[in-house]
Amino acid sequence: MENHTLISLNDMHVWATPHQKASIDTLLQTKGGRIASVTGYRPSSAWIESPVQDIQFLSRVSTVKIYARRIAELSAIRFNSIAEQISKDPILSAMPHKDLVEIFKSRMEFEITQMTRTLAGDRTGSHREAHDRCYESVGAGVKVHFLTVAGTNGKKIPQKFDGYPIIQSVMITALFLKVKTIVEGVRKPQRNSGAPVRMSNIIKSVINKPTLDIKTLSLKDENYTAVRIDGNVIDSEFAEMLEVG
Repeated sequence: MENHTLISLNDMHVWATPHQKASIDTLLQTKGGRIASVTGYRPSSAWIESPVQDIQFLSRVSTVKIYARRIAELSAIRFNSIAEQISKDPILSAMPHKDLVEIFKSRMEFEITQMTRTLAGDRTGSHREAHDRCYESVGAGVKVHFLTVAGTNGKKIPQKFDGYPIIQSVMITALFLKVKTIVEGVRKPQRNSGAPVRMSNIIKSVINKPTLDIKTLSLKDENYTAVRIDGNVIDSEFAEMLEVG
């Protein structure tokens, strides 16, 4: 592949650009839990038009500790504590109180079970299986996402060249501290979800606060300007063009 070389990750060979390899090597030398920042970040997964953001975050945080705290916070939520949010939802607010309480109990149990499985390292379930096919952890708080294609059964699988997967992006586990929006974006419209999903969204909104809001930064050369982490600077390969743009 042009501008790609085979590198070794966890005893497997993958295709990476020189810049991707340099980024991975730099990240693996940094320490976790340090205040870091990314400038000119352009998230895409939930956007029709990406915003441009400068983000301050704690880098390479322990997901085990964060999930343990999220479970504790989640377990403390009571129906009355989210009654106001429920009353503002157009679907849930029209439902009988008894049904809402039952949905709340069911979704609380579901969310706690999902987080507990994640904390325990349980990799069953279609979402986790898809993650394991298409991502590879390369160190605490650092992983790569492979280019994917649809397999014969419709499931996403890594696209391969000469038998080896191709890195699409380098990813950092981050605990967001501050987000400054430089250019506003346009979000994708929300799906008309049913009552259980809406209840789960409200429940999770309570614990998605700065000290618990764990996210993943996906670094592609075209979606950020620079990352500053633990005294190191990782510039995008197209940093000058992005700053001008």
